Amino acid sequence: MSAKIAQKSRFFEALVSAYDKAAATGNPRWSAQARFELASAAETFADEIASIPTKAEGGVTLKSRNRFNATIERLGALARKYHGSNVLAARKDPSRFRDNEWIKKSTLRLSGDVSDKPETRHKEVLPASYQDNLPSEWSL
Repeated sequence: MSAKIAQKSRFFEALVSAYDKAAATGNPRWSAQARFELASAAETFADEIASIPTKAEGGVTLKSRNRFNATIERLGALARKYHGSNVLAARKDPSRFRDNEWIKKSTLRLSGDVSDKPETRHKEVLPASYQDNLPSEWSL
């Protein structure tokens, strides 16, 4: 299992290297998208590593669990860094990043809201006393 993790880590490092080059171009669309994709990849990789202890047949040792937790924390910090870089770039030069969807998505992720769909952000809850089977004209 550790060989697979090491291989995925190498793939992730290659991904970081390639996307960092794209982010360094300074193009408002491509740099913001590269930083967002990097942050999303870090979050996905952290989630995958977090699921390893539940997938392991023989259990995970305390040393391995601590190593996994440290890697998960490092990847989470990396994701926050890239999302934060997007938001900071937009604040430094708002005219270049106006209506940039990747900046908006990064802002949502930093706020803790992982949904990109606005209809899922607010859930309407009816009061318990409200009867939804009566026409509104009949209610008091």
